[in-house]
Amino acid sequence: MAAQATTTMEKATDHSPNELPASSTESPDKVTLSKSGQKSVVPLTLKSRKSGSGSRLKRTLARYPNVRKIDDDDTRYFWAMHRKEVDEAVTPEEFRLWFSDLKAQFDKGWIVEAPTSRGIMPVGSVFGVSTGHYFEASHVIWFPWATARNKLEATVSFFNKLRNEMLILFHCPKEERRFFEKVSDHGVLRKVGHIHDLYDGEPAVQFQTRAK
Repeated sequence: MAAQATTTMEKATDHSPNELPASSTESPDKVTLSKSGQKSVVPLTLKSRKSGSGSRLKRTLARYPNVRKIDDDDTRYFWAMHRKEVDEAVTPEEFRLWFSDLKAQFDKGWIVEAPTSRGIMPVGSVFGVSTGHYFEASHVIWFPWATARNKLEATVSFFNKLRNEMLILFHCPKEERRFFEKVSDHGVLRKVGHIHDLYDGEPAVQFQTRAK
């Protein structure tokens, strides 16, 4: 999933858009150890990866990031992004052609929203193609005002919302692996392998959604 560069919100304002078995008589949450004929009871805390990821998921989604389909009103956010990140001198007609070509490459697109200093608003978009068996998320655009926190919240929210609706696969270059491993720690993704010889000899890392 290729992502475009991020700048600060301030720089974007010029173009901003309007268990254990119970074999012991002790309590099941304790382990009895024998040493030199003496018994001692040691408290034992068990914490599964799943329960840990569930708590992490709740914390990350606490600010209610959102995912929705792209609509016509979202064009202004892409306009602001294009002028800031691609070509500040782009004309409206050139932008319309660029945006039309972008959407024509994919059959599904979503807007991801997260809290910003200006309230909850779009911070990026995800595009991809359905193959009949799974959805390949292949293109991400972050808007200039998206912070690192916004990106994590929005990405976790996207996969969490859609993982029971469809199987989603994607790959990323090596330098983006850590970010998606952090997303995986929330229990919404799993790493499934590598694709070799895709990025100038460097293997791409492949992920898929983990059903609830």
